[in-house]
Amino acid sequence: MPKKRFVQTYTVALTSHLQQQILHWLNSYDICCLLSSNNQTLPYSQVSFLAAGGAYKTQEAVHLHAPTINQFLADEPDWVFGNIAFNTAYATQPNYAEKHKLDEFKNLALFKPEVVVHWQQNILTIESIQDNTEAIWQAIQAIVLKDELNLTSPFQPLVSIQQYKQQFQTIQRHLQQGNCYEINYCIPWQAQYQQLDIPALWHQLVQASPTPFSAFYKWHSQYCVCASPERFFQLQNDTIITQPIKGTQKRGTTTTEDAALLQELQHSLKNKSENVMIVDLMRNDMSPLCQRGTVHVQELFAITAYEQVFQMHSTIQGTLLPHKKLGHVLEALFPMGSMTGAPKKRVLEITHEVETQQRGLYSGSIGYWNPQGISDWNVVIRSIIINTDTKTASYQVGSGITVYSEANEEYEECLLKAKAIQQIWNRL
Repeated sequence: MPKKRFVQTYTVALTSHLQQQILHWLNSYDICCLLSSNNQTLPYSQVSFLAAGGAYKTQEAVHLHAPTINQFLADEPDWVFGNIAFNTAYATQPNYAEKHKLDEFKNLALFKPEVVVHWQQNILTIESIQDNTEAIWQAIQAIVLKDELNLTSPFQPLVSIQQYKQQFQTIQRHLQQGNCYEINYCIPWQAQYQQLDIPALWHQLVQASPTPFSAFYKWHSQYCVCASPERFFQLQNDTIITQPIKGTQKRGTTTTEDAALLQELQHSLKNKSENVMIVDLMRNDMSPLCQRGTVHVQELFAITAYEQVFQMHSTIQGTLLPHKKLGHVLEALFPMGSMTGAPKKRVLEITHEVETQQRGLYSGSIGYWNPQGISDWNVVIRSIIINTDTKTASYQVGSGITVYSEANEEYEECLLKAKAIQQIWNRL
């Protein structure tokens, strides 16, 4: 039987002020998750604003194991939120633990929340496992927002540009030898802080860079402040879509320059070749999950304009086999092709060779599942990861490297992707 919840609805506009109140209320829980589209209307979107606080049941694991995940969902079906860290891809390689560690997120962490708050078309719904929905609404409205003091140091690169170019050459040798066709190479930055208003940081980040798959995620002392433009996958009953992003172009400072840069991305053979490689990889990953003949490319080389960049994405759709559930999907698709490269297995070996850090939650995923069979998961990019135990903040950025890539251009693309993060952090 599904978990019983007390449900109350309110007709209310989701103002910026109310969003911040909900976020500060949510942060009172040791475990919480907020997912927001930031008013970015995209095909397949289900929820504009979805928050979950508290955990009456959790599951943590080192490996992705489909039967265990599916059993967690099936036992008293209810909302489920959680994360998958990129480190899951290296769970069987002990020497990966020797790399520099930026966060303490679990490889897999799922929770069933005490309270769920969601908003759609001016209807705010509060669902609770206790008969306290009105008290929750009153508590949210009572929160007084105030400016908190932030004491931070600047982000410092943990990989110099010289080191980047050396590893870029190593990657090029692998590409030229045919060991891989494309590889996503990521590099980290880190900063210290003394005091930090983390909910306010998320709000400022998504104001500067409103994206459709943003997340505020907390697992005890670990936070992810995420402004992701990328969906990993979505399930709607037996329909699955994936939407990998490959292809990035900066925005122009004038209308004319902006249009020219958009056209340049639209006609870029390099970006299209990167994109189609990952489309093929995702089609292959989806095929064992789906009914024969149903996996197809729904949309190829679509471009979306964001505040700092244009992004090229494609959409692949299929119909799940009757016995395939969320656990099977996570096990088959993770890690996502857009954050690895092709072929995936060999690329993971090369990534292990060239990257100095554990990626942790970065290039992993945050998402949810509900009892109606809808599940949506993002790609954790354009994100600040915060460890309140060590008072450190970090972010990572990367780019897809092919044999046609140039080191300086790829490094500049990394800086471009981190532009909003750096701007917000430097204003604290």
